[in-house]
Amino acid sequence: MPYELASFYKAIERCKHLTIQPLGLFVPHDIKPYVKGVINKNIEFVENSHDLFHSYDNHIFTNLLNAHIE
Repeated sequence: MPYELASFYKAIERCKHLTIQPLGLFVPHDIKPYVKGVINKNIEFVENSHDLFHSYDNHIFTNLLNAHIE
């Protein structure tokens, strides 16, 4: 949500020495370009889902976990 942007930005800045993947959950389409431009260009957007690890609903979680699956 727009009121969370400042906190989100601060969290990313604090973690910049770590390997992170910023995720925007259920971000309205009209502010996605703003978030990419101001907060982080590498942010991945994920739609709201009740089954976050279902690969059809949210492929990003499968991509993130592939590095840890043997």
